[in-house]
Amino acid sequence: MKLYLLRHAKTDPHSSTGKDFDRSLLPRGKRQSLLMAEHFTNENISPEKILCSTAKRTKETFHYISDSCREIPVEFLDELYLCDAATYLHYISKETMVKNLLIIGHNDGISSLASYLTEEYVHLKTCELVVLDFHVDEWAALSAGTATIAHRYRPETN
Repeated sequence: MKLYLLRHAKTDPHSSTGKDFDRSLLPRGKRQSLLMAEHFTNENISPEKILCSTAKRTKETFHYISDSCREIPVEFLDELYLCDAATYLHYISKETMVKNLLIIGHNDGISSLASYLTEEYVHLKTCELVVLDFHVDEWAALSAGTATIAHRYRPETN
């Protein structure tokens, strides 16, 4: 089983509405996302399902990588907006039909999740991907230390 954790790309610190939820990707974030899409294609990264926060920045990040994830079902969840590791675990454990899952989310929760599952400090920067391998047979069995980091990638942009 593989869990792909992707933090959204570089974002404008402000939004036109003044709400954090509505922050858009900066040009750098768009470049990061395009490079991430290339990485997905080059590394043959193909999760069976995608869970994505409904915040503008996570949806925009998904939009840029979506061509490399065609035919993969995506579920946009309000509950993944700025959630904690326990909330991510709750939604992961509900996935009984897939063995490879991608989550596009936010810090601090997404880094906390990776840290908990690997029992090592993991801090995901913007548009950073960490791939976790598991030694369990179902998502409901996840707990501290059940994962190892198989791969990390962050596009270099200026």
